[in-house]
Amino acid sequence: MKQLLEEYKSGDISLCEVPSPALRPGGVLVSTRASVISSGTELALMRQCRGGMLARLRRQPEVVGKIVRSTITRGLRQTWDGINDRLADLIAMGYSCSGQVIAVGDGVEDLKVSQRVACAGVGYATHGEVNFVPRNLCVAIPEDVSYEDAAFVAMGAIALNGVHRAEANLGEVVAVMGLGIVGQITARLLHAAGCTVVCTDLLDSRRRLARDFAISVPPEDFAPAVLRASGGQGADAIILTASTPSNDLIVAAAEATRMRGRLVIVGSVGMDLPRQPFYSREIDIRFSMSYGPGRYDPTYEEGGRDYPYSMVRWTEGRNMAAVLDLAARGKLILGELISHRFPIDRAAEAYDLLEGGGQDSLGIVIEYQRPERELLANKRVAMAKEACGCVDGAVRLGVIGAGQFARGTLLPAIRRCKQVSLLGVATASGRNAMVVGRRSGFEYCTCDYGEILRDGRINAVVIATRHSSHAAQVEEALRAGKHVFVEKPLALTIEEVRRIHLAHLSCPRLSLLVGHNRRFSRAAEEMRAFFAGRSSPMVVLYRVNAGCVPPDHWTRGEEGGGPWLGEGSHFVDFAAFLCMSDIVGVFAARTDGKGCGITEGWNITLAFSDGSSAAISYCDMGNSSMPKERCEVFADGKAAILDDFRRLELYGPGGKRILRLNEKGHARQMSAFFKHISEGGDLGVTPGEQFAAACATILCKQSAETGRRVPIDLDGLLAGRNPSSQTEAASCC
Repeated sequence: MKQLLEEYKSGDISLCEVPSPALRPGGVLVSTRASVISSGTELALMRQCRGGMLARLRRQPEVVGKIVRSTITRGLRQTWDGINDRLADLIAMGYSCSGQVIAVGDGVEDLKVSQRVACAGVGYATHGEVNFVPRNLCVAIPEDVSYEDAAFVAMGAIALNGVHRAEANLGEVVAVMGLGIVGQITARLLHAAGCTVVCTDLLDSRRRLARDFAISVPPEDFAPAVLRASGGQGADAIILTASTPSNDLIVAAAEATRMRGRLVIVGSVGMDLPRQPFYSREIDIRFSMSYGPGRYDPTYEEGGRDYPYSMVRWTEGRNMAAVLDLAARGKLILGELISHRFPIDRAAEAYDLLEGGGQDSLGIVIEYQRPERELLANKRVAMAKEACGCVDGAVRLGVIGAGQFARGTLLPAIRRCKQVSLLGVATASGRNAMVVGRRSGFEYCTCDYGEILRDGRINAVVIATRHSSHAAQVEEALRAGKHVFVEKPLALTIEEVRRIHLAHLSCPRLSLLVGHNRRFSRAAEEMRAFFAGRSSPMVVLYRVNAGCVPPDHWTRGEEGGGPWLGEGSHFVDFAAFLCMSDIVGVFAARTDGKGCGITEGWNITLAFSDGSSAAISYCDMGNSSMPKERCEVFADGKAAILDDFRRLELYGPGGKRILRLNEKGHARQMSAFFKHISEGGDLGVTPGEQFAAACATILCKQSAETGRRVPIDLDGLLAGRNPSSQTEAASCC
């Protein structure tokens, strides 16, 4: 499909052929019929990207701090890779469109195929021929509303939310400053609500367009016009819909507002507030949050959880629906806001018009006409030959999933492996698939990971999707005859581990490696050699300061399984690697502080068959300035202290030895995986060890809930026997 994308590095806009997005649960695929360019927002984004790196750093000084911290914790190479990856990014333009539903995801029951819908949302309602849109970001289009009018839905919702925030009442004098698309719609909504409307803008063409609905005056006449309309009192409310870094607009608004009036900020304006006019009149300053309540809340926008109607009357979805209802009843005329129309093939010209300062441009509509069957027929998009980095390697790789971690850590490590041919990459987003394919030199990109599994040339896959997808995709890949590297966790349930085990049994020649990179680090290698040949059991103390994960982050939901299930197998596996023994039991205590704003913490004790034990303390309640990990190991009169995989202290008969390190084994693990495929030999970890780490991590929850030690009989677990049915004393390991 075709999609308008902006180069993050240069700000250039181009029409690209990208894969149609994948259908996901909780949303729909929409064949776009019309989309609207938001001239203010999108032009500002273009100018921001074209300002150069130094200008961006001046605007965002906090980014400099992040770069410094990343260099300290991850090293210069990984930090540089991350910067280059960001600079290679493509930004999907647009956030308001309309079209027809062509596929419905699981969990969506009130929308049907062929239904007309209007859509909103950055990254969802883009200028692309097909969009995946979560359910709460699309609304049905009434019968009497055209696709063109419906495509204004996001701007309309922004305007309506500003009107709600102003609490504009019948008969009040309300002013609008800034007559772009949002300002024009705001003036019309206020007029429909029975308000006396005074508005202003720098451009005469925009002032003329609003004269049927408002007293429309140039900026220098604004305050006198407001005073005349209000009998000398000032406006009951003023809504700022302009965009300017200057402070002049908000000062002018204060001068025109009545005593105890309301000032609503919708646009991006200078906010250096002078105290006197606001203080002396007790002006109430309010912000309007884009489309309305639900905006920036992933549980609403992506998770599909609506707010109760009785508690939150106007959510962003209800604002969108209300705008279309007003249009259907003739109360809101949107078609007259259209100044230009461009077919998608010429859409880049629209941005040239904006950038050239086209003062007559307002609502620029992009039109789409390609048949749906053509849009969905070709699931692969080939990369340009000059961007393709394929070599004739023994490992012919496909990558499934390419989020931030994969792009910043895994893919740079993969690109450095000489024996790998990069064939296909699959992500849920066509834009991301194109970015990764072009940046890493893949032969093609797709949004259907089945294309990777069906490609007979591919003999190995890397799976780096969201956690809940791992188990099913690993099983499918093994049964498709592919070697598999899967980022942790391997699975979220014991049943998933069992199914993977059965799939691997059917093709034992295939490599299966979980992304427990720590055991491949140089620190792990040094520690294992230091304690080699020990005669006594080992004691491991492992403290993890995980850092606070926001409550609305995807890892806390069904897709992630929670912080411990998502990350805990890292530490279980590393402890097992150090002890060089089988895990036979686990005891877990969980600290759950959700009621007081704290998330969670775990104290885990692992028992090993040789008598060794490991205590893992995992929490996200600490401070981010503290190093993440500290591991202390004791055995045979020796001790080792590993601080965040950067400093290793070894205490032995010969005294103390210190090693300076700064890597966690990602590159070494990928190299080992590819070498094992191409040359054979020892992979460095057995399937059984990986299954045991997964099971022990998962069973921590059962132990915490029951307060009992849970035995780990790996053969029994993989055979389907429930550990809770086994008799075990309720004692700690």
